[in-house]
Parts: sequence; structure tokens; C-alpha cells
Amino acid sequence: MAGAGFYLLVVFVFMPLGARLNKPYRWKNIPFGQSRDLVHEYLGTPDSIGRRDIWFVSRGNGKYRLEVYYDALTRANGYRVFFNYNKDIFRNYYLIESSDAAEQ
Repeated sequence: MAGAGFYLLVVFVFMPLGARLNKPYRWKNIPFGQSRDLVHEYLGTPDSIGRRDIWFVSRGNGKYRLEVYYDALTRANGYRVFFNYNKDIFRNYYLIESSDAAEQ
């Protein structure tokens, strides 16, 4: 029973905390209120362009995904950062950070 408790502690507490601390450096300062071109200049070319732009970064044990949302004037107004953990038989998907505007 203690093994299951330890597993739950690792999966639901320590892994999301570690993923949040290890996210790409430039993703810590998303330029809100700036134009899409300036966001692209700061973060680089996105992997997917549409109503929201999506960037992916792979690390040793998973993949990070950043989604930046824009208003009607194409100004950045929200974002979400996800982490997809994939190691051996363990797989999990975390929303590690989000802004209020992205949740509307």
C-alpha cells in the first residue's frame, strides 16, 4: 500500500513540479499584448500556426507544448504550457501553467 502512495505522490506532485521548473527558459516570459510578429521573433517560428500558435520542445523524458492565444487584433492575450511525460511504461499529460485569458 505504501508503494501506491509513493507512486501517487511522485506522479501527481513531484513530476508536475519538476516539469514546471524545467520548462524552456523563453517560455517563462510570454510577451502579452504584443503583436504576433513580435511573439514569433521572441519565441521563434511556431510548429503550428492558426488561431493559436503552438511550439514543441522535446526533453529527455517528455515533450513540452506551448499554446499562445491571440485576440481579434492578433495581440497575444493568453497561453498554456503542457508537459507530456513518456518514460518506459509511464505516460501522463500535465497542464503545468495557464493564463486566465486562455481559459475563456
